[in-house]
Amino acid sequence: MDPRPPVADDRPEQPSRTGLRPVERPAVRRSSVWHYLVALALLPSVALTVGAALAVRDRISAASAADRTERAADAVTRLDELRLAVRTEADTSVADDALARLGTTAEALSRAAGTEIVAPVARARRATDAALAAARRDAPAVTGGGIDELAAHLATVRLRVDGYASGAPSAARPAIEFDAAGRAARAWGVAASFHSLDDVLAGLERAAVAAVLDGREGAGDTDVRHAAAELALVSRVALLGGDRSAALRRLRAAPPSAVPGVLAELRDADAAYRLAAAEAAATLTEPLSARWHEYATGTGATSLDALVSATAAMPAVAFAAPVTGPASPAVLDQVVAAATRTAAVDGTLAELTSGAADRVSAAAAAERGGAVNAVVAVVAATSAVLVLTLAVLLLVGADVRRRLAGLATAARRQGLDDAVASLSQVSSTAEQLADAVRDRERLERELSHQATHDALTGLVNRHEGERLIEDALRRSRDAGTRLGMLFVDLDHFKGVNETHGQHAGDHVLQVCAARLEAQVGERGLVCRFGGDEFVVLLEPVASEFAAIDAGERIVASLGAPISYDGHELFVGASVGVAVAEAGSIDGEELLGRSDGAVYRAKAAGRGGVVAR
Repeated sequence: MDPRPPVADDRPEQPSRTGLRPVERPAVRRSSVWHYLVALALLPSVALTVGAALAVRDRISAASAADRTERAADAVTRLDELRLAVRTEADTSVADDALARLGTTAEALSRAAGTEIVAPVARARRATDAALAAARRDAPAVTGGGIDELAAHLATVRLRVDGYASGAPSAARPAIEFDAAGRAARAWGVAASFHSLDDVLAGLERAAVAAVLDGREGAGDTDVRHAAAELALVSRVALLGGDRSAALRRLRAAPPSAVPGVLAELRDADAAYRLAAAEAAATLTEPLSARWHEYATGTGATSLDALVSATAAMPAVAFAAPVTGPASPAVLDQVVAAATRTAAVDGTLAELTSGAADRVSAAAAAERGGAVNAVVAVVAATSAVLVLTLAVLLLVGADVRRRLAGLATAARRQGLDDAVASLSQVSSTAEQLADAVRDRERLERELSHQATHDALTGLVNRHEGERLIEDALRRSRDAGTRLGMLFVDLDHFKGVNETHGQHAGDHVLQVCAARLEAQVGERGLVCRFGGDEFVVLLEPVASEFAAIDAGERIVASLGAPISYDGHELFVGASVGVAVAEAGSIDGEELLGRSDGAVYRAKAAGRGGVVAR
């Protein structure tokens, strides 16, 4: 038993209105109201926060991929500039020794030609050193220690050019004096050393291009992928063109025993270059296609092509020049032509490569900016919903607590009628709380819809579309069915924007989206992938022919006139078709195939359907 004595309650007993002693009830734990309200608001808020965090993570990942792509594109430019500088230094370094075999010098040849044929060695080295510094600054992610190794090798080659067998120049190690035969041997050795440096640089540039193409997470923005594919093509043409130019120039430094091999190298490089150049002419899009056409039809490229063809057809014995000269004027004219034409063409190809890399950088920067803006929008919208939820929780919770307190007081002091009135007020408050919860859920649905759908057309956006494509591929793999993808790229859309304005362009996109949905119906999904590009997913599709038929119907539908502000607008479309057999490929490859097919459709004259 409790040893403490009972404590007397001195308060007068309050009679009830009914004359009965009130029944003692346990105190209501008001904190439990908060427990229920917090639980009601917390669970959906946590789900909203998790979803927003995932969306933010994806956008940050896209921004990081775009940043890596931009840096890799800058690396391509720097490495191409370095490759051109090293080739210029190679020509400069072997010029005197090679021309000595022909009985002339670089200065005499320049005076006769009326223009500088070979740059001074000191100037060429300064240009190479500047290009090396730029490559070290902008290309370390894709070159690793390759630039430092190349610089060390270059320093050794320069010593040999200066007449030192090894080590740095010093008073105790004077430069070696070469006779005519020694100078010829040195010219060929230096040319071979620079050729190996050129091979290393070509490998580094290919690695940088591969980083642009493959170093991204997911398919990436369409503009970036298009620009990256064009950069890869232009870089390949430039590398092959450089190989051809280098082989043409090395012929005059080659000893008789090496001439057949260099001639074979020239023929192989010329054949590979012409194939790549033909592909570039058929594949590149504006503005690169216009610049390529200007280059390919210009005097520099056509005259070099003719010179290479004539040189490759010559017998090896024609290049077995005497150790002492002088050579005939015809031979000197060929040397001047080879030097000037290759320098001009190599410089133009370097400008084309730089332009393609700049286009990749600009597209990647735009993608990164869009991803950052998306992060800001998601964070802002999520924060607004959470703040609204907290405000509703505080306001409604305080009101519920006050009314419950009034209900308890009314039950004790005022009788059952007032208690019923208080209960009615509580019911009203509960309805207000339910309305607030419904408003919050509506905001969540709107936020989710905005995150997964295009604001202009209402179609599924690129991010959600890529996820749905992977889901469809899994279903196709499980069911053993075919999945068809149609990449739809509007034709002449840019002209509509330029002629009638952006509002007209928006109207065209909305009408085209509606027509695509009408064509696809319940058989598939339509996504807007950005700009004037759409992706149609057919699940399942009977065959590739069925997918092509669907593409032709889409082309016919989108080619119909569109009424706007008293005008009839015409756009049309090109369609690329790709089919996956039972989920045999992933979404990125399927997108790549359909994207490549639509490129060929546009190159073939637009308004067509091409399958890959």
